This record gives sequence, structure tokens and C-alpha cells, in this order.
Amino acid sequence: MRTRIGLMLFLVWAVACTEDADNTQPTPDVATSDTATSDAAPSDTATPTDTTAPDATPADVPAPDAVLVDTNTPDAAPADTASPSPLGGCCDPAAGANACEGSLICLDVPNGTPTCHQPAGNAICNVDEDCGVGGVCEGVSLCDCEVDCMTEMGTCAVTGFPKACCSNNADCGDGGLMCVGGENNAGICKPVPPPVYGPCWNDKACMDGDICVGAQLCPCNADCDMDDQIGACEADPIALPCAVSPPVGCNPDDDCGEDNVCMFTDQCLPSSCTCDPADGQWQCTADCAAGACAPEEEACGTPNPEGCKNDDQCPTGQVCFPPMPGECKPGGCHCSSANGTVGPWTWMCTKDCVGSCKVPL
Repeated sequence: MRTRIGLMLFLVWAVACTEDADNTQPTPDVATSDTATSDAAPSDTATPTDTTAPDATPADVPAPDAVLVDTNTPDAAPADTASPSPLGGCCDPAAGANACEGSLICLDVPNGTPTCHQPAGNAICNVDEDCGVGGVCEGVSLCDCEVDCMTEMGTCAVTGFPKACCSNNADCGDGGLMCVGGENNAGICKPVPPPVYGPCWNDKACMDGDICVGAQLCPCNADCDMDDQIGACEADPIALPCAVSPPVGCNPDDDCGEDNVCMFTDQCLPSSCTCDPADGQWQCTADCAAGACAPEEEACGTPNPEGCKNDDQCPTGQVCFPPMPGECKPGGCHCSSANGTVGPWTWMCTKDCVGSCKVPL
């Protein structure tokens, strides 16, 4: 029994010695001391050396006191963005819609500097392209921003286009033409107006309430002396509220305008009417005026006998000839009545002698 216990103690001691031998690592060139104090750290638990100082800041991390510079602050304007230019100012066409203020456009000035100008519209133009296919911009003078001058916008005219007859737009092909003026091959092919509101050949190109004014169009196969002229869409005065007033009468003291008189009529016409623009309804007085305004020659029943002092007083195509011997025309006449609006009406003339309007030989 003792022998067995002794053997077991020997084995325990042997295992303990073996573990101590495995955990002990020799330190080269370092002398060991048998008298090491209890506070000394074992050689196998040495703390690894940290080469980064605790207070060191990595290169890619800003120091606590460093100030970051934000190059995209709200107050910083981009270097490549210029303020839009005003009317007449120099501009950069590459800036597009931002080149000029508001609705102004940047145009290349011939032999000059690009300048901000008013946009085209209503048959008014800056360049030929504003007038559509076959159109030209006449009378335009674009001012250079570096020159002290004033821009004069032009007007669209149509020149040099064949007068092809047509019945519909298909007859005019795909070259930017439209058929204007009728059916059964009675129309004529004309350039399509530019893509802005205003230029027109007929009322169909205008919005409701507008009409095409000033368009001149030579009919198909006609021999015309004048060039065609594109028109402009304008408000139709008849379509406006209160545009057409009912007939009203007049009294002897009323002013009927130049070359007109207030003449008696058997119609009962109100002396005045007013219109409410909100609904376009007219309201007239219930009285009967003394008469109605009429041309002097209608009241007196004969042409005005007065003569002329210069060509401006003559009808178109006539000139003022000096008085011939035995010929005397008064310098001024007006139709008058001694009985107010009732008549009879007679010409009252001056007693001088002036020339006569005649067609030159």
C-alpha cells in the first residue's frame, strides 16, 4: 500500500516538473538572477512594444484643432457661371437661356460682338430665320454691345418664292410650305410662319378673338405688282365687349366730326348709350334725339365746291393747279342749315379764290 502511494506521488511530481520545463523559454544573452524580486514581470509575459504613440494622430485624420475648409459654401458662386446680361449687353451664346436676362436672347451681331436683344414675334424679326421658310427680315439693324447705337428690329417679308397653286397643304410638299387662299386649286403655296405667335397668312393662324391684319397675298396665277407680305395676329375689335355700339342720334350743338353735320332723320334714335364691359350689354336712353350725324355732301346734296391751296388737299393721283382766268373756287366751305337739323342745307363758303384739283396731263 505504501509502495503504491509512493508511486503515485512520484508520478504527480514528474508531470509537474515536465509542465514547468515546457513553459520556461531561455532569453538569449540575458543573464538571469536567482534573486529576482516578486514584483518583476515574468519573461514570458512581456508587453509587446507599441510603435504608435498614444497621442499621435494618423495622417488621414484631421487633428482636433484643424478647421475643414468647405469649398462648396452656399455663398460661393461657381467660377464658370456669369450673371445674365441686360438688354444691349454683351453675352455668350454658349450660355444658352442663361446668357441674357428674362426673355432676352443672345444674338450674333454681324462683324461684331454677341449682344442681348428683344425676341422676335408678331411679324417683327431680328434675323431671316425668324420669318420662316422663304421669308426675309427687312429693315433690321442689330446694335453691337460695344458700340453706342440703337437696335432697329425688322419686319418679315416673303420674297423669291414660286407662286405654286394648291388646294391643300399636301400639294405644297414637305419644304415648309402651306396652302393659303382657297380650294379647287385656287390657293397658293406660301412659307409656314415662324414658330412664334403673331405672323399669319389668314385668320386661321390666329387665336379666337384675333384676326390676321396686314397680310398681302397675290392670288394663284395672278399678275401682281406688289410682293406678298405676311400679316400679324391682332385683337378683333368687333369681338371685344362693347366694341360695336348701337346707333345713336345727335343734337344741333353736338360735334359730329370733320365734314359731318347733325341732320334730321325720321328715325327715333337715342341721344346716348352706355355699355357695361362686364357683360357687353348696352343701355340706351329712351328719348328721341333731334337727328343723326351724316356727311356734309349728303346733307347739302352736292359735292363740296371748295378748291385747293396745295397738293395735300387733293385726292390721290391729282395735283392742285392755280386758278385759271375766269375760274374762282372758294378756299373753304361747310354745309349749314339756318333751321338746325331740319334744313334746308346749303354750302357756306369763303369769298377768296384758290386753285383746283386736277389730274395732270
